[in-house]
Amino acid sequence: MIENVRVATMHDIAELVRLEATARGSVVGQRGGDERLAELAELGAAGFADELSNGRTRVLVSTIDDVIVGYGTASIAGTVARIGAIFVEAEARELGLGELLLADIIAWATVTDADFIEAVALPGDRQTKNMYERFGVKARALIVSKPLKPTATLLE
Repeated sequence: MIENVRVATMHDIAELVRLEATARGSVVGQRGGDERLAELAELGAAGFADELSNGRTRVLVSTIDDVIVGYGTASIAGTVARIGAIFVEAEARELGLGELLLADIIAWATVTDADFIEAVALPGDRQTKNMYERFGVKARALIVSKPLKPTATLLE
């Protein structure tokens, strides 16, 4: 079994869309998950095609024996590299593929001359928080919120 991470290509878009849907579904109902989904538009095929060609975004896939089982994205905004997603299918976790994705993103951000890297971990997602902390990515702020109207969303 060979685990690997590589830069995604246009040929990977269908798998990226599938993984994005799985990733989004995995946070539904988690503490903060529904609110996070409301903040982030689904990329879909067109969004991934744009990210693959814009030059300011890193899109990766993780593989086991050339089968795509995860993905990661990050983009540069000013001097900050922002991780958009790191996701590995449940059956492929515990193999270190998330760490390989994160290590590649950090290396890429370093050579693009970013000063900082930022990511989001949902409250209670200890596994993601621990992975980030192993790489020295530590919490510097917590965002707390409460809807004041039954129909309030973060994107109005």
